[in-house]
Amino acid sequence: MGEISEMNRLDDDLRELDEYLQNERRARQIERADAATGMKVSYERNSLLYQDEIWIDREGNKIPLSKIDARYAGNIMHWLLQRARLFKNRAEYMFITDPGPHGDMAQLDMERAFGELLEQTPEEYIKDSELYKALDLIVRGPPPDLLTQIEARHARASGTIKVDFTE
Repeated sequence: MGEISEMNRLDDDLRELDEYLQNERRARQIERADAATGMKVSYERNSLLYQDEIWIDREGNKIPLSKIDARYAGNIMHWLLQRARLFKNRAEYMFITDPGPHGDMAQLDMERAFGELLEQTPEEYIKDSELYKALDLIVRGPPPDLLTQIEARHARASGTIKVDFTE
């Protein structure tokens, strides 16, 4: 009986060691990719993808997106897409190395989110980010259905109702 529990413990230790080595290997791959491309993506920039209020330029200035014009927003979008693989690699690495939440449901949610991340291409990952969507809105302007909703809200607030029967 003691021999079986010792073998199970050794199996667990080997699995843990294998997981550690895979994480280290992945970290080295990311570092080599950063060095090879010369396009290092910092963790701070990676976290920028999850918000839609500011951009941090190369000098470290925090610029509200409300102050960015369409041309600058387009340049940022291009920059993000050029570095999409690096951003996605960083996100994968953070998932792998983060101990994650406690509790069964939280762990299942985390595993589901990681699975979704693995299924995305780097470009899809960037285009699905809050920052990219906010920049796209600056470049393209609001979609027509949103404009219609805004106009309808304005009409209700001002007491004028515009009805269009041309459809």
